Amino acid sequence: MAHCLIALGSNLGDRAAQLRQATAELASLPGTRLVARSRWHETAPIGGPAGQGPFLNAAALLSTTLGPMQVLAELRRIEVQLGRARKERWAARSLDVDLLLYDAIRVQTADLQIPHSRMAFRRFAIEPAAEIAGWMVHPDAQWTVGGLLQHLNQGDEVVAVAAAKAEIAEHFVSQLAARLMLPVVSGATLAGGLPSVTRWVSTADGSHEKRPKLLLAIDDFAGSAGSAGTDARQSRRILHLPATGPVAWIAPDAIDEAVAAVQSVWPALSN
Repeated sequence: MAHCLIALGSNLGDRAAQLRQATAELASLPGTRLVARSRWHETAPIGGPAGQGPFLNAAALLSTTLGPMQVLAELRRIEVQLGRARKERWAARSLDVDLLLYDAIRVQTADLQIPHSRMAFRRFAIEPAAEIAGWMVHPDAQWTVGGLLQHLNQGDEVVAVAAAKAEIAEHFVSQLAARLMLPVVSGATLAGGLPSVTRWVSTADGSHEKRPKLLLAIDDFAGSAGSAGTDARQSRRILHLPATGPVAWIAPDAIDEAVAAVQSVWPALSN
């Protein structure tokens, strides 16, 4: 049987009741056993329209005979059954149920990405996941879930931007600094542990004096590091990134996605 790590979230209606219902539905899936469920974690909404209420987030660990696409279909069924309507990205919603990991396999299709493309730097996903499945390995980062959380808690308070073209990296650095009111000074720590923003500078072997808490890699070459078009390991080599560890892959026109990634690591910036 495979182990599946599931993220759950809700910020509309009776959030706790909806998460309990979703967890019960997960436990009743065919060929599936609910191994563990995390505590509820209240978190600030990241991205999307203003004026949303806080989320309750949780994680569930399943043992199942279902394949990845079967699990995805069941998760979508549970969302619809419990009132989820997909209208606007990052808008308030009664229920989110996402497949984060399926053992240590990779799946990259139009409908399903495993590991979840943004889980490694989303504190609201990693904190509950680490409670129940800290031993599971993120197959792209090659770190455990517990290791990813440790990095979010202890990494250098820096957002580093890597891109093949210097002008694109500089654009993202200046935009992030302006929109989030952060300094462009490597290694500086603001009151409350907020980060500085800088360009990623590394040797050809991918080493770096300190590991930034968030490494944004701008995918401005052919293909996408998160798709079958470009192998993620090759993409890391092109940008001289570390061979392992979390990387947030961002399209060159996706500054909003980059802002949301920063806010996911430092939730105080979403207020």
